[in-house]
Formats: sequence, structure tokens, C-alpha cells
Amino acid sequence: MSLADLPATIGTPAFFPRLLATIQEAAFGTGIPLDVVILRSILLCFISGDKHLILHAEEEDIPHVQRIAVAILSSLFGVATHKLRIRRPDSEPQPRHSLFRGTIANPFLRSLFLPGTPSSSSTLSSVDDTGTASKEKRRSGSRSTTKRQSRHYSRSSSFANDLVNAASLSPNSPQSDLYEDRLRSVPSTISGKETAASSNPFASAGYSPHSPTFVHSFLDSPPFHPSREDPQSARIPHAVVLSGLENASLPSQRALIKALAEKRVVLDSQEIGGELGMDGVWNIPDGFMLIYVCPLNPRERPAIHKNLLDHFSMSATVNLTADVRALCKHLHLTPVLTPTPIPQSLIHALRASYHHTHFPAHLKLYLSDLFTAARHHPALDGMWLTARALRDAADLARASRVLGCDPTGVELVRETAGLGETSTNADEEEVDKFFDVMDGISWDGDVDGSESTDAPSASAVLDVSEADIARIAPRVMTHRLRVRDVDDGVFYGVLSGAAFISAGDDERPTVKSVLVQILAEV
Repeated sequence: MSLADLPATIGTPAFFPRLLATIQEAAFGTGIPLDVVILRSILLCFISGDKHLILHAEEEDIPHVQRIAVAILSSLFGVATHKLRIRRPDSEPQPRHSLFRGTIANPFLRSLFLPGTPSSSSTLSSVDDTGTASKEKRRSGSRSTTKRQSRHYSRSSSFANDLVNAASLSPNSPQSDLYEDRLRSVPSTISGKETAASSNPFASAGYSPHSPTFVHSFLDSPPFHPSREDPQSARIPHAVVLSGLENASLPSQRALIKALAEKRVVLDSQEIGGELGMDGVWNIPDGFMLIYVCPLNPRERPAIHKNLLDHFSMSATVNLTADVRALCKHLHLTPVLTPTPIPQSLIHALRASYHHTHFPAHLKLYLSDLFTAARHHPALDGMWLTARALRDAADLARASRVLGCDPTGVELVRETAGLGETSTNADEEEVDKFFDVMDGISWDGDVDGSESTDAPSASAVLDVSEADIARIAPRVMTHRLRVRDVDDGVFYGVLSGAAFISAGDDERPTVKSVLVQILAEV
């Protein structure tokens, strides 16, 4: 089936397999690694609009998952994408400046939203050099975008080079030697004193002391080229794929919360050790997507600020196969596909169907009952199942109906179970329980009550079904829940003695297993 015929199958179970076949045909021979879970999750967020995504992965797979997400966004969707990895802070204590360092959110916001602007690494290093920081100058009037002159701007390793990606620049990666001569032959675009990447806590990876630093050295998408004289020309990318957010300071995470809530980035100029920054206001574009790749913990929430966690609409667990890992290791450049396999016209058609999708009142009550059961379940800490989470679940259930995903919903269990090379008996039991639950759920979500899988007409109204809700609700709730410890109980001190041994992680249920139980009972 050609790309032009795909809109006719929107809302049917045949739509996503045909779209996937079209993508695989377009990406054949390009070396682009594909993962169905990541692709489907990104599509759901694009269809519902203004949704952010969390991808859970094993620690060693986080760089691979990040590259796959960037490749899908930039190559398949044609979206300008920025990739950033936040390093862990140095373990050495810094009593003189650690408090002051934690209050600087501007470098974090610049590295995250404005990858084409001068980096903040020189600002942070100047604090180390001088040992003092002058007070921030307060100015009255409106915040017009201005740029101050500074002593020097050094290059942050958070940005990406036109030649290579993050893996090829890492001194520990086997691919770094292949590009070392090419990197040295590229002149730096800004003169000034160089600063080591270790001075920037938001850098993407470690640099060799002799390696040059360039703009866009860790960005997989086409680079931004804003004018150095006019900061107003700096553009916020339409997608950011971020890892290591748990390593960011609390003030930086709060600044990100404010930026996402207000849909704009506000930078206040700071003068630190004679270094003057830049200030201004940049609006976050409509449809902006933030993807956070975090370590997998089936019993705990991601270790970030809880209000920031609530801004992520859904989560998905990614289990990579050996073939996909091999492709990721050899992905040096993200190829540009022309035309893009998923054009904007198809996204507009999906969104048009999304706005015409009907959510029956009795299913809204069913969704609310699922959230209430999870919030009050004795094994779960559900205090962060907020009203925003309920709205996200309703929006994503409608998007799932439009996408026509797998009607069994078994992909929810496969993500965590990792069926195939890492399957266990416990995982298979969880799959069996989930099938039992899905067998008892009605499947009345066809177009206008029809059970046929023929293409709906342009004016057809899709109806959300219980299966759509059962498929999406766990994805919306999982990252907002945690499994309670034994000592979380109110009467823990009364029921346990002095020699009481707390249950280990292996004895505690997972969030997903509790949600499967809730789906079976509600």
C-alpha cells in the first residue's frame, strides 16, 4: 500500500501494521534502528498533542534508546531534534560553591532549549576561578531579548557536531579514533579560551583534554545556525531527547517545570566573575515534545521532581534486541530521508480523526474508577495520580483509538516482561493474567458500532472502547506510582519488632503486576 492510501485506513487495526511496513521499506538499507514501542509511543504523543514521554530502559541501553528516539524523530518525522545527556555531578565536595552552583538554572535551560547559543561552561568555570560571584543586576522594564558582551565563550559538549554523533566523540568508544583527524581539521567557529567539558555539569559526555569542542558536538539532528549578533534568531527545537535528568539540580528542574508550564523559556542575565550572560524570552513551539530516557525500576518512580514528573503524560518500557543494539553502535550519522516516511499531512489526518473521536460518558467513569482504585490500593503510593494524569489518559485513549493499535493490548506486558531472549516463568504468568483480563473486556470500539475492519469514511466518528482505556491507563499511571515499602504503613512500629527484617525488592510486587490486578477487578 502506498503512503497516499494510508489515511483511508486510519482507525482500523490494519493502519499501524501498514504504516510500519511503509517505514521499514523507506528505511531499508539506511541503518536507522527502529523500535516499535518507541515509534508507537511517539505517534500517540503527536496525535494527542503537547504530550511528553518517558522511556524506561536498562542502564546500558539508555544511550541506544536515546539514539533510536532521535533517529525516529529526525529521520522519520523530519522534526528538528536536540539530544542532551546530563552527567552526574563530581563526587568531590565543593563546599564553597556547591550552594551557588545549584542556583544557576540558566545554563541548564540554554543547553536544553537553545543549543545554538553560546554555552554556559565558561560561566561555571569562572566561578571556580574567582571564588566569588557578583550579584545579579536587576533591571526594570520589559524583558527584551538582548545579548551582553563577555570575556569568552567556551564550547559546551552538550551540542552536536555536523560530522558525528555522541558515540563517535566519546574517548571511551571504539568509533572515536575513526573521526579524530576529521574533528581536528574542523576550525572552531568562535575564538576564545577553551574550557574543559568537566566544568559544565550539563555536558553530554567526557572529552579528551586534547580534543577540540565544537558547536553541535552531541546533536544528532541538523544543526542550528543562529546569528551570534542577534539572539532573537535562536530557535527552540521541536523535540528534545534527554537522559540523566535525575542528575540535574533541584533549581534546574524547577526552572524546567516553569518553562513547560508557561510554554516559554525566560533567561535572566547573570554576572558571574565578570562574565555577562544573555537574557530574553523564547516561546516553546506548539507540539513541542520532551522525551526523558531514564533507568528502569519496576517498583519506583523516576528520581526527578514530582511536579516535573507530572508533566510527562505517559511512559513506556523499551527492551532492545541484539540486532537493534548492533545498529545503534554503528550509527555515526543520522540519515536524512527524502521524503520523510511520516509526512506532516499524515499527522494532520490523524489529528483530524482524533478530534472526531467520541469518548462515551460511561467509559469516562470507568477510567475514573481505574484511577481511584490505583490511588487507594494498599500496595501503591498513588498520591501523584493527579487531575492532569486523568486528562492525559483520556487524550491518549482517544489517540490509541485513532492509531488502531494491537487490540489485545499485550504489548503492555511484553515491554516489561521482555519476552524472547529474557523471558522468565514469572513474566509468562503475568502475560497469562493479562490475557485473562483482556478477554473479559468488551471490544465495542469500532466505527459507528460496526465490527468490520474496512476503511471508515472521512466523516466517520470513532468510539473509544474499554480496550483502549485498559491499554493506555497503565502507561499513564506507571511512572506516577511506586510500590510501598513495608515501613510505609501507619502501624509499622506496632506490628514489627526490633528484629523485624524488611522485605527485599524481589518479594515486593511490581507496579505493573498491581495494575494488572486492578484491571481484573475494576
